[in-house]
Amino acid sequence: MAFQMASAMDKSISKSSLTQQADFYLGEIQKVYEDFVTKGQTKRQEVESLKINENQSLTNELNDMRNQLEALKTQIEDRTRKLSAIDSKYNPQLSEIDSKLAANTMAKDRILGSIQTVKQGINNNVK
Repeated sequence: MAFQMASAMDKSISKSSLTQQADFYLGEIQKVYEDFVTKGQTKRQEVESLKINENQSLTNELNDMRNQLEALKTQIEDRTRKLSAIDSKYNPQLSEIDSKLAANTMAKDRILGSIQTVKQGINNNVK
């Protein structure tokens, strides 16, 4: 019925021309669809590539940070061990110095005591 109305209005319309037009529009729609799909797939691949690159970059940074953290932990343990060993390293030297100072003080006190005794003897016995 639609065909009869169209052919009554335009004598050039035929079954063949209508099927050709339908085929043309089917082809055009298919071209647009394929172009859209191609562009969409290209865009998806670009975004996927960006995602992979960013993921890899962040993973590498995180691994580097973990390595740095492990290195810092090792350094902290080393410094803590050295700090704990300071007393045992220097205490023998400090003890030796303290002993020598004490002996020096005792020697001085004895010498001064002897001199004081001699002085007192001089004051008491020499007139």
